[in-house]
Amino acid sequence: MKPTRSLSPLLLFTLLLLPFLLTACKQDPNEEFLQGIWEFANEAGDERSGRVHLFYRWQFSDGTFYVEQEIVMSKPSVSEGRYRILESSDNLIVLELFAVEGTFIPSDPYELRIEINREDNTARFQRTLFNRVWP
Repeated sequence: MKPTRSLSPLLLFTLLLLPFLLTACKQDPNEEFLQGIWEFANEAGDERSGRVHLFYRWQFSDGTFYVEQEIVMSKPSVSEGRYRILESSDNLIVLELFAVEGTFIPSDPYELRIEINREDNTARFQRTLFNRVWP
């Protein structure tokens, strides 16, 4: 008669835990939507008199961010660093920006609230509307 082999307790535990570990690695759908480049360009100045050049660009890529702001003909303000998710539900994601270097973000860490509109492929960063440029 052949001896029967049973799975070791460690292997059995790992197999039972595997579905939970794989689920934990899955990217948040709001974070996934946010990946790429977002721009706001306001050549008319939003109800202000005269012509004002105002330009913002945000870029998100796997836990890092880059932001650029340009007003009139001045040198752009730029910041970059890392982010982590503080809150994510339905069409809202709140990020904490940290390890910030540059001149645009006022403090480190900084909280950024983003409302997502998947139908229009737009997002509101702190109430300012942005369009996806890439991808």
